[in-house]
Amino acid sequence: MTPLFATQAVHFAAPEHLWLLLAVPALLLLLALAGRSRRRARTAWAGQLFTRLAPGFNGRREWAKVSLFFLAWVFVVLALARPQWGGEVVMMKRRGIDLIVAIDTSMSMLAEDVRPNRLEQAKREVSDLIGRMGGDRIGLIAFAGEAFTVCPLTLDHGTVLLLLESLNVNTVSTPGTNVGDAIQKARAAYVKDDQKHKALILVTDGESHEGDPLAEAKEAAKEGLVIYTIGVGSTEGEPIPERQESGSVAGYKKDRSGRVVNSRLDEATLRAIARETQGQYFRGTPQGIELTAVLEDLEQMEKKELEGTLATSYEERFQWPLAFAILLLGVELVIPSRRRLPEGDHA
Repeated sequence: MTPLFATQAVHFAAPEHLWLLLAVPALLLLLALAGRSRRRARTAWAGQLFTRLAPGFNGRREWAKVSLFFLAWVFVVLALARPQWGGEVVMMKRRGIDLIVAIDTSMSMLAEDVRPNRLEQAKREVSDLIGRMGGDRIGLIAFAGEAFTVCPLTLDHGTVLLLLESLNVNTVSTPGTNVGDAIQKARAAYVKDDQKHKALILVTDGESHEGDPLAEAKEAAKEGLVIYTIGVGSTEGEPIPERQESGSVAGYKKDRSGRVVNSRLDEATLRAIARETQGQYFRGTPQGIELTAVLEDLEQMEKKELEGTLATSYEERFQWPLAFAILLLGVELVIPSRRRLPEGDHA
């Protein structure tokens, strides 16, 4: 952090507590109405004799004690809101890598050999992965018969998560599975001259029907891109359900000859892609245990300095209003409710 200049602006770290101040005027109004009702009752009950029946009573002292209590309440609320001032404006710089996640959104990802289906498990795994990333830039690619950049590299992980949640089999209109185009789109997203600090995570069932993914992986390796592949599904295969609008299964996807398509996880291709780029292949699991291994590898990668942002480093000052609140409550406690009378005035 590099200090740029000092600031004396007041800032509240927990401003939501300031809403409690709205209770003060409401309670004061209620007490005023209650006080007026008590005065009317005293007048109706004792009239002018009240001062003789209660010679030590002093209405001003009562209001002084009430005022001190509410003023102390104001300072307690200010302390809860955590006022801060006297800090410095600094340049916050991040260090990390550039990571792109490419998710297969082809029809085969609707196979239900994992629950609820391959695509939903893939999205869940990627969401968990992003949630555990640090200050890295993350991008998102969806691919089927062609690849589409859903989100370019960004430090805004929240935006990536929102776009990830919106992915479905209609995100890419071209049918098929083109893993090679996903790798090519990822290669184009990185800084060309950067031979380090970049990784690609491919989440797919591996059945690539178009392009040459191994050729693209070899080109990626020349550019210093490390590819991790995560296979979703089973090697035994699973038919692809076709559902009605109600969600019930109307049948299963068939090929041109009328046979039911059995979509299998192609682990051999995914292992070869990872091997070409010094990456690793992992079989996806419902528990996501492979994510820990991926993260450990990513943390070992050399980091680079990413874009910096201005931030203000404030100093906590809640101690001041808290001290005033304690002082006011102490004064309120020592003020007697009734004034002390001379010895001869008690009769």
